[in-house]
Amino acid sequence: MRGGALCLLLAAAPALATPSDTPARAPRLSDNPDIQCAAFWAGYGIAAARLTALSDDGLSEAAIRQYRDRAIAAGADADTLDRFIAAEADSRALMVEAYIYGGDETSREITLRTIERCPVE
Repeated sequence: MRGGALCLLLAAAPALATPSDTPARAPRLSDNPDIQCAAFWAGYGIAAARLTALSDDGLSEAAIRQYRDRAIAAGADADTLDRFIAAEADSRALMVEAYIYGGDETSREITLRTIERCPVE
């Protein structure tokens, strides 16, 4: 019977916790939309450099600067941010390339939605 009581206590424990008992999760870089936009435009720039069908004309550099500056103003660490963008850029470039040359529908939807969500001002 003791085991049953212990199981009930353990099952009820999460319900007894108050918000102050729960440690806050540190924000992740991937949670910040400005950082996501900067990573996308970095990938777009890589794809544009490799694909003759894609034009850039400095667009990606302007966009990276715009979204990077916003993220830093919101408290992101510049060095950590730059490492994140560099780590993500190749996969974003592959997604753009899959849309342009591969005709991949999912990549197309994500690319177009990201361009709408991350305009260059």
